Amino acid sequence: MAEVPRPLPRRRWWGLLIALGVALAVTVGGVIPLLGLPGAFIFVLATPMLALVFGPGVHEAIPPDASWPLAIILTLLWPLCIVVGYALVYLPPGPWNWLRHLAFAAVLYGWGVALSVWAAGTILERW
Repeated sequence: MAEVPRPLPRRRWWGLLIALGVALAVTVGGVIPLLGLPGAFIFVLATPMLALVFGPGVHEAIPPDASWPLAIILTLLWPLCIVVGYALVYLPPGPWNWLRHLAFAAVLYGWGVALSVWAAGTILERW
């Protein structure tokens, strides 16, 4: 006999709504009062991967006029991974263990690296 899938506990759906609220708060708070500082922080965290892709000295190759728009773009696009990461990692049923938290951190970092590589490549190509 086929087993009927059980619906997800309400706690996990509330967590998704909380993740959405956190993503909105990071986006609004990162752009208006912090003027893109979270995006600059994400870009700096991605420096080892940027050095592998573009070679050492990628920060010197990016023009100073492009640094602030790059940080604003990263600040606007990065918080999407909070919701996507939560949905990928915490919504599927399974035990709550440290591997889920590690996978969530990997999604956040991977998204930040991918956005940084995309943004740096676009800027280096156009300038």
